[in-house]
Amino acid sequence: MQNATSNVKSAWLTTNRSCNNNCEWCYAQNEKMRNSNMDFEKAKQMIDYLAKEGISKIVLIGGEPTIYNHFVDIIKYIRNKGICASVATNGRKFADLQFAKNTVEAGISSINISLKASSEEDYVKYTKKNGLSEMLKGYQNLCSIGFKPVISYVIVDDNKDEFEKVINLIENNKIEDVIFQFVKPVIELQKSSEIMDIKKMGQFVNYIYKRLKDVKFNYVLEVSFPLCLIDRDILDNLINEKKILTCCHIQKGAGIIFDTDFKVLPCNHFAGFPFDNKAFDPNKDTISALWCSNNVKKFRQKAQCYPSKVCKSCEIWNICGGGCFTRWLYINPNDYISHTNI
Repeated sequence: MQNATSNVKSAWLTTNRSCNNNCEWCYAQNEKMRNSNMDFEKAKQMIDYLAKEGISKIVLIGGEPTIYNHFVDIIKYIRNKGICASVATNGRKFADLQFAKNTVEAGISSINISLKASSEEDYVKYTKKNGLSEMLKGYQNLCSIGFKPVISYVIVDDNKDEFEKVINLIENNKIEDVIFQFVKPVIELQKSSEIMDIKKMGQFVNYIYKRLKDVKFNYVLEVSFPLCLIDRDILDNLINEKKILTCCHIQKGAGIIFDTDFKVLPCNHFAGFPFDNKAFDPNKDTISALWCSNNVKKFRQKAQCYPSKVCKSCEIWNICGGGCFTRWLYINPNDYISHTNI
């Protein structure tokens, strides 16, 4: 396993676990964590440390980070340290134009807004809240002040048949940049692997590529499964056109995630399952020491191993990485991975 310390360029700060939505497939569903919030003074100490470590990007996640009491202030603090500040959000709060202006003026570098559904009815179905009109208004408000967010849409088995409606919504609202994300496993949800079968995911990529061939908006696919499940010709095109993202930060050792209590998570889909029960103390601890600890070493060795023997000789292993390794906690990789398309 490579020494990942020098590779860590990004950090995720979980500002809060509370949310104004209640999404079915959310990675932060644990009710016990719902009211947890990141202490702002400690967050500033952490940002100071991350700046010294050369971290170039901090992503604010939740819950819903825009409802964190210190949301605008933490963006300002990050930017004053010379670090890019990004946020993953449902976008509803930006329906308040002044809030949108305050966020942009604070120096936010990028905003990723999650599109939950193509209609208000389906938005309520998936999130238990009315929020689509607010989200679209938020997008429009940001655009009106010269800031272009990226829209992301998570594809699961329940919503894949609504894809055409999603495309219509994107085009009707003149959305320019979209990330289509295939659902990732959530450790706490024992049936998370059943949210969408990965063979269906590969087949759906084939459909998406053909369907979006002539659209005017920019898009990229973020996949969480082995690339050999995609038809080879289509896969080659996606790679050449730079329309596909794979390999998570765990395999690359490129990021570090802090929960609200500053415990370090393997990834945000491990909410409630930190490396250990000790909070990271920037006055005493270092990323280097953490990365060299037995728990993290064992975890990353497991994450970086080949899920199937055929992966060892795969010519695109460095691009693919075998998909999200946590899938193989639920299913046998040899039932899915092959070289038939590679």
